[in-house]
Amino acid sequence: PPMMKWFLILFELSVAQNAFRVTEIKINGNTATNEEVIRREILFTIPSDVSKLEIENTQKRIESLDLFNSVSYELLAHGENYTLVYTVSEKFPYYLRPIARISKNDVRKLSLGAQVRVSNLTGINNTLDLTFVFGHLWQFSVSYFDPWAFEASHIFYGLQMGISKDENPKYEDEFVYNRYSSFVIGKAITPYFSSSFAGSIVEKRFHDAEGLGDEQLTNLLINNSLNFSYDLRDLRQNATSGLHTNLTFVCTQSLTLEKYRGVGFNFHTENYTSLGEYVVWMLASDTDHRFGSLLYYQQLYFSQNNFVRGNAYLGV
Repeated sequence: PPMMKWFLILFELSVAQNAFRVTEIKINGNTATNEEVIRREILFTIPSDVSKLEIENTQKRIESLDLFNSVSYELLAHGENYTLVYTVSEKFPYYLRPIARISKNDVRKLSLGAQVRVSNLTGINNTLDLTFVFGHLWQFSVSYFDPWAFEASHIFYGLQMGISKDENPKYEDEFVYNRYSSFVIGKAITPYFSSSFAGSIVEKRFHDAEGLGDEQLTNLLINNSLNFSYDLRDLRQNATSGLHTNLTFVCTQSLTLEKYRGVGFNFHTENYTSLGEYVVWMLASDTDHRFGSLLYYQQLYFSQNNFVRGNAYLGV
């Protein structure tokens, strides 16, 4: 229709008027961060006509790396062409998160520790976490994550190992000693969509309340999951927030207890604002009442970018 043609013509003229012929991109302020970590977030190639929206969306993507206190840009004109300059201010790469754990059965029994995080470990946005808790309910773990292991294929991976002592949520007179190791490997299919596969093996040993009696039961679990994630950070309302949505399919199988198995899925969102929301729906099957699942928060903490994370599980 004629009206539609005029609308398209006006739209194209509007886009052309707000586009800049960018022939060069410079990065300033990255003393510890590899420049390629920043450049791979750029949503356009050069030379090309780039809109202000594309420039600002790239700015948001760089901010969402959580490596910088601030990210700004400047367009430098030379004739009809422009040089686009992104300037970053890097964060301090180390931080300490205190941990306090209180026994549900005896509030006088307090366990204290910390999580030490080294972000941007070798300048490629990789992260190393060390967690140690001493006391009645102790924990020691180490984890590593690389969000972009291979440049061309954009594969990411993570590893974790740890041991811990926890209270059994179903029996007050039992403790659970855990040993676990896990991995995740995935691929970013587009700048916004990624898929990953994760696996873990967990050994759970159940003891009486004193921890001195005979070992009651050992359960060896294998967990596998398939995750699909979509990054909605371009839809955020301000430059320091963002939204991720995740759909995960989970399968759990015990190698020592034939009756214990579980399948299910969860859907959750992460909102990177001053208060982050993390909502999970879980469906699972469990034929052994000892391992019945409940509704609880698994994690609650303040991270370097000041959001609170909690995992809530509801199962059968």
